[in-house]
Amino acid sequence: MSTDEGNMEIVQQMYKIDAPKLSGQHYLQSATSSVHEEWSLPSASIVGNADLQKAEKKRKTDKAYRERCKMKKEQMMQKLETVGKENEDLKTENQCLKERNVFLNQSLLSQTNELNEIKYQLDNLRNKNEKQNAVVQILSHRLVSLPLSLPLFLPLIPTHIHKEKLLN
Repeated sequence: MSTDEGNMEIVQQMYKIDAPKLSGQHYLQSATSSVHEEWSLPSASIVGNADLQKAEKKRKTDKAYRERCKMKKEQMMQKLETVGKENEDLKTENQCLKERNVFLNQSLLSQTNELNEIKYQLDNLRNKNEKQNAVVQILSHRLVSLPLSLPLFLPLIPTHIHKEKLLN
């Protein structure tokens, strides 16, 4: 097999060109020109005017689609940034609230302990008051049952009052 035939076979496989329609040098030129024109728009002489309009419409539609995708991406990035900032703010607020909660729990515990201490002291004072009231009632009862005479009350009178004035 010659080199030209090998090249024709490779080009035929790559571009699926019908080899019997083309021959020799014309075949190779056609294949190489199709390689170079692969990304260019078809010319009006090969493709009809309707196909050219379809291609132009598709190009515009594709461009509009790419623009929409770009805008959506930008909006998503902005939204992501906004939501990210909001998330950070919420994390900061959450941390502050947790710290405040710890402080308030400690304060509540301290106040509860203080209140319990006050209740304990109040109970002690009530008990002392009840005992003193009992003693006062007993002493009052005994005092009432004793004969009334002034010299008995002298020890109960404060010392800064002259006892002699009272006796006279």
